[in-house]
Amino acid sequence: NVDFSPKLGCVNDSIRYNDLSSIIADSLVNWIWNFDTIPSNQQNPIHLFTDTGTHTVSLLVKSNFGCLSTFSYQVYIRPSPTADFVTSIPNCLGVPVGFTDNSIMVAPYTIIGRQWNFGDATTSTVPNPVHNYSDTGTYNVNFTVYSLNGCSSTVIKSVKIKSYPVADFNVLKNCSGNGTQFNDFSTVINDSISKWEWEINGLQSSNERSPLIIFSDTSIYKITLNVWGVSGCMDSVTKNIKINPSPLSSFSFTPAISVPDQDILFTNNSKNGSYYIWNFG
Repeated sequence: NVDFSPKLGCVNDSIRYNDLSSIIADSLVNWIWNFDTIPSNQQNPIHLFTDTGTHTVSLLVKSNFGCLSTFSYQVYIRPSPTADFVTSIPNCLGVPVGFTDNSIMVAPYTIIGRQWNFGDATTSTVPNPVHNYSDTGTYNVNFTVYSLNGCSSTVIKSVKIKSYPVADFNVLKNCSGNGTQFNDFSTVINDSISKWEWEINGLQSSNERSPLIIFSDTSIYKITLNVWGVSGCMDSVTKNIKINPSPLSSFSFTPAISVPDQDILFTNNSKNGSYYIWNFG
């Protein structure tokens, strides 16, 4: 008596075919399977069909005494869904990641179930979940969809959770009329900063990392530095910077014409100065 199971299957699914054959007062020693035209001599082989529809599966068995018997069946291979998903970007620590189901299934069948495994021992069954990771790192997300006809599909994708950068800067030579040096001191863990954007009173001024900017007027300016990591995570810092008036050097002396060993009076006429160095040549 030759028989096997299953009689149904799903396309692109590895199906284990189980030999259910039996014999009285003897034993079975050989098995020859044919999946359409693809053979196998295992007792319980695994086979994958890449096309939907009806496929001929036949099993020939041989007993220890050399007796042969065969059985063929038209196995129906059903369409399977194709699992797929996308995530929101950027994926930054502390910001929930949105998962969107992009799976497809041929009509008239529909997807009726989903199983998410986010790679951190947490799961979900909703179509488009939102998940918050507690640490940076790479997580392998396993997503399985189930269709009305009993078939399923699984896809695994990696999600990288990155740290936010910490924006910071200082200022040197903040005097009007001269170049004020802005120095970027931003940092980020397990990433690198790829973009800088400087704003003066809300208006974009420079995309250099550490620009030299000339202020023509003395005032207090609101300086904002926005920085982005390669991953797309962004941080900003704002500081009020006072631009001081630049000193103006000037002096006079008397008498205008002098002779050796005569005292000359030098008068400092400079403005906005607090420290002076004279050099008499």
